[in-house]
Amino acid sequence: MNHYLHPTCNAKASEDTKWLFAFDRDEKQTAKIAVSSGKKKLRAALDAANCHYIDIIWKESDGKGLDDLVMREGSGAFNSAYAIAIAKLEKQFNSTHLRSKPNKIPEADILAADIASHYLLKLLWNDEHKTWMVFSHKNDGIWAPVTDHFIETLIQTTLESRGIKGYGTDSYITNIRKFLSRKHIC
Repeated sequence: MNHYLHPTCNAKASEDTKWLFAFDRDEKQTAKIAVSSGKKKLRAALDAANCHYIDIIWKESDGKGLDDLVMREGSGAFNSAYAIAIAKLEKQFNSTHLRSKPNKIPEADILAADIASHYLLKLLWNDEHKTWMVFSHKNDGIWAPVTDHFIETLIQTTLESRGIKGYGTDSYITNIRKFLSRKHIC
């Protein structure tokens, strides 16, 4: 199920932004269910945007809403609840970044198939001569030989244009080139 943020919120929901919730502390079960459902949808949308979030929590007996808390217990009660929430949020944020989830890098064979379809009539591997050929590279309408380095540069440029990074070594590009040669063999 996809959850979307209201356009006003969406404009502020960029990666690593931090959100603090202060939802009313309802006593009625139907209200608790409705709030819980709304929070679940909001959290799913924020998760999709790689945001961090936490609840500001206070005792139900101190008031239903944040305004009730401040009126009954004073601004110090809010400051305390806010400081606790911020500390938890910072801990969540820091632990996420210490683990640093790696970017999902496409498998070499999948990316090679995609590149192969893009260069279907412009690129081929001549197995007899063990060389790459590019159509209209130097002269219009003529196949011209190019080096592995040329193909790997083409692959790297494709990766960069798609925002794919963090693959580590040249072996990823080499694997894509090898898969590509088997897709464009003649």
